[in-house]
Amino acid sequence: MKRIIWIPLTMTIMAVVMLLTSANSITSAALSDDSGAPVKQSEVKGSWQRVWRMEGAVYDFQAFDENTIMGVGTDGMIISSADGGVYWHYAAPVDDYDLKSLSASSNTIWVAGEQGVILKSQDIGKSWQQIDAGTTLTVNDIFSLGGGNSWIAGDNGLLMRTRDGGATWTTLPSGVTSNLNAVKMFGDGARGVAAGDAGVILLTADGGDSWQLKTGVALATANLKDIHLFGNKIWIVGADGRVYFSEDQGDTWSVQIFLGFPINRIEMAPGQDQLGWVVGMDGRLAKTTNGGRTWQSKGNDDGYNLFALALGDVDHLWTGGTVMTESLGNWGNPGDKPSWFVWSTQDGGVKWKTLITGLYPWFYNVTAASETDVYVTGQDLQMMKSKDGGYSW
Repeated sequence: MKRIIWIPLTMTIMAVVMLLTSANSITSAALSDDSGAPVKQSEVKGSWQRVWRMEGAVYDFQAFDENTIMGVGTDGMIISSADGGVYWHYAAPVDDYDLKSLSASSNTIWVAGEQGVILKSQDIGKSWQQIDAGTTLTVNDIFSLGGGNSWIAGDNGLLMRTRDGGATWTTLPSGVTSNLNAVKMFGDGARGVAAGDAGVILLTADGGDSWQLKTGVALATANLKDIHLFGNKIWIVGADGRVYFSEDQGDTWSVQIFLGFPINRIEMAPGQDQLGWVVGMDGRLAKTTNGGRTWQSKGNDDGYNLFALALGDVDHLWTGGTVMTESLGNWGNPGDKPSWFVWSTQDGGVKWKTLITGLYPWFYNVTAASETDVYVTGQDLQMMKSKDGGYSW
C-alpha cells in the first residue's frame, strides 16, 4: 500500500495561548505604571480569553466550501478557517465540556456535546447562544434541516427534536438504551435514521414521533458511529469496519465492504453520491469513486486516530482527531498528552499535508508588533503568528 505523503507547515502550534482583551498591552516585562512602579494585580483591567489550546481532540468538521471549514472538539473548542486552513480561529464558549458534533443550515450553525450542551450561532460562528434542551445526557450528534427543525441523538438512547429553532424540545421514544451516535433526516423531514452502539439502527417515517428498530443488519457487537444520506440512499459505518448500505431509505440493507479497521466517519462529496471517504483509527482512510461498491484504502499512521471528516468538493478534504504526544509544555505534569491535529488534501487525496500537528511544546514569549500583529515563540523554533490581534493564528 502506498504511504500517504505528509507535508508539515512551517507554522506549528503551541499548547495554550491566552491574550488580554483590553487596552492594556502584553510584554515580556512586568506590568508597571507611568512612574515605573509595579501595578498590583487587582488594578489590571480587562478580561482574559483562551485563543489557542493544543490538548485534546477534534471530533467533527463541517465544510461550507473548498476554503471554509469549522470544527469542534475538547474543552468547548470551536475552530474555523476561511482560507483552507492557513489561518485558524479558536474559540471556547463553553470550555468545561467536550463538543461532539456540529450541523449547519444556511447561516445557522448548531453545536452539541457533553452534559446536554447545545450552542447555536446565527452569524456563521461569530457569536454563540447556549440552548437548554432539558437534558444533561451527552449529545453525540446534532442534525439541522433548516426552518427551525433539528434533531439530536445521545447517550442512553437519547433522541430529541425541536421545531422552533431550539425554543422548545420534545423527547422522542427511541425504545433503546444503547448510546446513539448519529441521527440524520431525509429532506422531507419525515423519514430518518439513527444509529448507535450494539448495532442499533432506528428508522422513522413521521419526523421522529415513532421509531422502528431494524434488526438483522449490523452485528450486535458493532458500535455504529456515523450516517450519510443522499437521495434515498443510506450509508452507515462503525467500529466493526463495515459499510452498511440501503438504497431504499432503510427498507433493505447490504454490507458494501469490510475495510478491516474501525471507522468513525463517512461523507460523500457535496451534491453527489459517487465519490466519498471514510476515516478511522490509526490514520486509516479509504476512498470510493463508485458510491461505495469498491474502496481504495489509504494511510496507516499508528496512534493518529481520525474522528472528524469534511469534504468541500471532490478535491478538498479535511480530517483530524487526536494523537498522544510528548508533554513538553505541561509544567510539573510529565508524560504523554492527547493532542489534536488536522490533515488536508487539495487534490482528491493524492498528496496530504499537516495543517496543525499533534504537538505539546513549551512556549516562551508573546510579542505584539502592533495592535493587530502578534507573535508567539516556543521550543525548537516553533512560532505562531496572528495578523488580526489574536482572532486567528
